[in-house]
Amino acid sequence: MSGTITETYTLAVSNGNYSEDYTKAFSLTQSAEGGGNPGWVTIGTSEEDISFGDVTPRFCLIENLDATNYVKFGPKSGGSMVLLGRISPGGWARVEIGAAVTLRMVADTAACNCRIRGYNA
Repeated sequence: MSGTITETYTLAVSNGNYSEDYTKAFSLTQSAEGGGNPGWVTIGTSEEDISFGDVTPRFCLIENLDATNYVKFGPKSGGSMVLLGRISPGGWARVEIGAAVTLRMVADTAACNCRIRGYNA
């Protein structure tokens, strides 16, 4: 039985004479049930693999719950993280992960609590 993952993204920018409003809706068919793993994770200042348990995520949300420090994330390659992006304090990222990819993360200055949700797709 198939399910659906849906999301809506809204962006509003206003700075001086520049303004922009953007909304995007997206749906992804979920062919296997499962998700929400691993949940609340403390990311330290050394690179670490993110374990999703019995979920093989394709769709992943990462929320940085720290009010001061940012975290960096990317795929693991040769035992190290290849930097893909960073998440500002209080920010979030949505990424799609390939089936054979191990996600790694590291906090910049001090450990950060993050909420990480991976969903089968």
